[in-house]
Parts: sequence; C-alpha cells; structure tokens
Amino acid sequence: MKKILLAFVCLLITTPLSARDFPDVAEASRQGRAAGFLKAQNVMHGRPDGRFDGAAPVNRAELAKMLLLGKKLDVSDEKKNNGRFSDVTTDAWYEKFVARAAEENILDGYDDGTFRPGKTVNTAEFLKMLVRTFDLEENLPHDFDDVAEDSWYEPFVGVVKTYDLFPDRESEKLLPAALLTRNEVAVALWKVMTALQTAEDDESGEEAEDLPAPEQEETTPPTTPATDPLSQFSSGSRVVPKDDSVLKVTQPSEKKRRQTTVDPGTAEVVLMPLHFTTEGGTVEIEEMQFQRLGPSGVFEDFDALWLEAGGQKISEEIIPDSDTIVIPTTLTLMRNNRAQIELLARISEQAVSGGSSRMVLFFPDWITTNARPQGFFPFGGTDVRIR
Repeated sequence: MKKILLAFVCLLITTPLSARDFPDVAEASRQGRAAGFLKAQNVMHGRPDGRFDGAAPVNRAELAKMLLLGKKLDVSDEKKNNGRFSDVTTDAWYEKFVARAAEENILDGYDDGTFRPGKTVNTAEFLKMLVRTFDLEENLPHDFDDVAEDSWYEPFVGVVKTYDLFPDRESEKLLPAALLTRNEVAVALWKVMTALQTAEDDESGEEAEDLPAPEQEETTPPTTPATDPLSQFSSGSRVVPKDDSVLKVTQPSEKKRRQTTVDPGTAEVVLMPLHFTTEGGTVEIEEMQFQRLGPSGVFEDFDALWLEAGGQKISEEIIPDSDTIVIPTTLTLMRNNRAQIELLARISEQAVSGGSSRMVLFFPDWITTNARPQGFFPFGGTDVRIR
C-alpha cells in the first residue's frame, strides 16, 4: 500500500444520526453525519418538509446565523442593525445575527454600504468568515494552484488543508468563486467544530472507560501459571523496536458508550474513533488489532473492516475470519501532531436482526508501532445493533 503521510491535523468525528432526521440524506454518508451533528448542536436544521436539502445554496444571512450558533455566541433580540447596513431591514429575522456577527468582526459589508443578505456565499467569503468566527490560525500552508499570493483571501485558505474542509473537491483546486451548498457548509462546520472540541478534550484528559478485560482460559493443570492475557487473541503481530517517540491515545468523550442501530447492508459504519497525539519524533504505525465483543453478534455480521484518517482510507478492506481483527496499515504521523483514526465497517446483507457487536482495543501492544503507546486502555467503540 502507498505510504500515507499525515503532516497536518486529520480529524473526523462522527455523531449519532437517525435516518428519520433527514430522509434525503444517507445516514452513513459524510454529509449525513455532519447534518446530524449540526442538528444536535442547534446549528442547522431541515426544511419544513423534513428534508435537509443539501444541494441548496447558502446565503450570507443564513451563514451569519450558522456561524454564531456554531460558536455558541449569545444573540439577543435586542441586537439591531442601527443603520450599519442599508439593506438590512428592521425586524428582519436575520437582523440580530448580522448585527452580532458585524460586532464580532466576523463579516463585513460592501463598499456601497450594503450587506446583501440574500447573496449566495462563495468559498473565499466563507473561509474568511469561518476563520474569524473560530479564531483559526491564518497563513497556514497550502498548495492550491488557483490562489494568487496577493489575493485578499489567501491568508484564510490554509485551513482548508488543515481541517480537510472540502473533501469532495479536487485537492489542487480551491475554486474560490464557487458558491457553497448546505452540504459543503455542513461538512466544513462539522470538521472545524469537532476538531476544536477534540483539542479541548485532549487538553483536559479522558477518563478510562469501564470495559471488561478479556477472559483468560484456564490452563491444564490448574496450577500452571497464568498465561499472557494476549495469548488467546494471538494475531502474529510483529515486534517493532521502540524509540523515544510517544503515541498518546485518547477517545472523544461523546463517543463513549454510544449505541447505534443499522440495517443489514449498510455501506459505512464508524465503529471506533481514536485520537492519536505524537510526541518526541515521527511515529510509524504498521498495524492495529481489535476484538469483537457481544454474545448476540458474530464476526460474519461484517463484510469488511478498514481504517480511515481525515475521510481517506489508510488500509485495505479486511474480511474478518474470527472475532480478532488485525488491520495492516502504513501510516506516518509527524512529530508533535494530532490525528484521528477511525475503524469503519460494511455490514453484511445477511447480518441477523438483533445481533449486537462492539469493537475493543484492549492493550497498547495491539498498536504495532515504533513509538510507546500511552493511554487509558482499553478503548471501546460503538455498540452496533442490527435492526
């Protein structure tokens, strides 16, 4: 497999989403996860008929509201335009959002004194407003070949690469004049908001999750010393010499003890997110091992499992042949970096209704790496139940 180098922050966090929330959005899709997260955060909602309407454009008034709600800034009804923008009418639904956003220096008007609330937002405008809202770093590196160094929006462009804001666009093109859809805004906001929350979680530390230790089989005779607890899950993992690098492993707090119900044949289900933070040097990860738990489920409920980072596959799809799943990868994490790795699966069409499975990363040794893994092991994933 081609070596994957994560020299930037790769963060992708999923949240629970019911397919009934938005009938026009696939539950397991990137857009579906983003829409579900933003609905739960009271940032974006559907249309009166229940649809998310992801292909619809986003205008400047709508974006002002989304950004303020995403930042959780208080917006009182007393906020007034007071003549700041000539085309923002008194008591319009968006007046308080535009007034507060202008007060926070999130947005600017045009030279003629207008705000143009109904104008569809383009990519360049969106990035400037996004960076200002969340106090993101400016002048980050990028390699877009359609962004001039002297353009007014160039200082805000690097966040696209850092947070992988537009994963469905060509990597070498920003398309600064492209008009944004609700899907694109949702995914971008989702990625930034969850990345910032992840950083806060990592700084505050995580509690160890209460998971059962794998049972050890009794040896014969009974007086024989206990075996290595990893022995019953032997995977033939390679022993890699350790250096001074450290790989700190944590998990998003909102993912703990999560449950989700899926249909047989679901194409993409996130089983477990893990935050990796490197210290001391470059970290090479060669494979990861997981154990399926759950007496009512079987490994045959999964057609394939794989690893992703930043929405991109970093492993081949592995067809499980037992409850122990070993997934090879060739992943390089640069020193003093943070990334999120996700374990995903495709559910079998023959998965039996009522089955329940959960993947667990029990021990540091189950991450084959040159670094020394540290964290509150074990880490458990989503309890996946078959409808």
